[in-house]
Amino acid sequence: MIDDDQPVGPPPLRRYQLEPLAAILRAAEAHDADILTVRMSRQAGKNELSARVEGVLFGHELQVGGSGQGAAGTAAKATRIEAIGTSLSSQH
Repeated sequence: MIDDDQPVGPPPLRRYQLEPLAAILRAAEAHDADILTVRMSRQAGKNELSARVEGVLFGHELQVGGSGQGAAGTAAKATRIEAIGTSLSSQH
């Protein structure tokens, strides 16, 4: 059962997902992120990593008064991205 009083956030990333997440966010913060390539094996959680990156970046843009537009291959992924971005922006 979900407790309505507890904030729902994104699931934790695995250790091997944290390194590319940190590198991507550092590059974005330094405005040095024209093209980034992350290679991961099958079933390594690429979608979770992608959703987390998009959520963090969109959440940051919303906090500083900006706006963002994203593209998602499915409505489910778009909903996940929106939910993660909302969750992360409400945590700050």
